[in-house]
Amino acid sequence: MYKSVKGGAKSRRVAAAVVLFVSASPVMAVIHIRDGLTHDIDYQINDFLFVDNKSPGLKTTLNILDGATIPSRYYLVGWEDSIINILGGSVYYLGARGNSQVIISGGINRRQYICS
Repeated sequence: MYKSVKGGAKSRRVAAAVVLFVSASPVMAVIHIRDGLTHDIDYQINDFLFVDNKSPGLKTTLNILDGATIPSRYYLVGWEDSIINILGGSVYYLGARGNSQVIISGGINRRQYICS
C-alpha cells in the first residue's frame, strides 16, 4: 500500500505484527517452611512444598489435615530434621530425606517415595 506524502513522493507503510508468546506451563514455585514452628495445612497447595530444606536442627513440624490437597504435579518433601504428620487430606508425591520423619495416620497418599 502506498501513500502520497507532501512533495508527491511515495512511501510504503509497513504494518508490523507483534506476536505474544505465552507459555502453557506454569512457573515452578516452591514453598519453603523452615522456622522450627508447627504449621497446619487444611487447604489445597498448588506448589512444591519443602520442609526444612537446607536447614538442619530446626525440627519444623507440618500437619496435613482434612481438606488439604497437594495435587499430582507437586511434591511434599521433608528434609533434615523435619516432621510431617499426615492426619488427613490427600498427598500424591511424598518424600523424606535426611533425618526427617513422616507419620501417616490418615488421609490418602497415592504415591510415595522415601529417599535418604
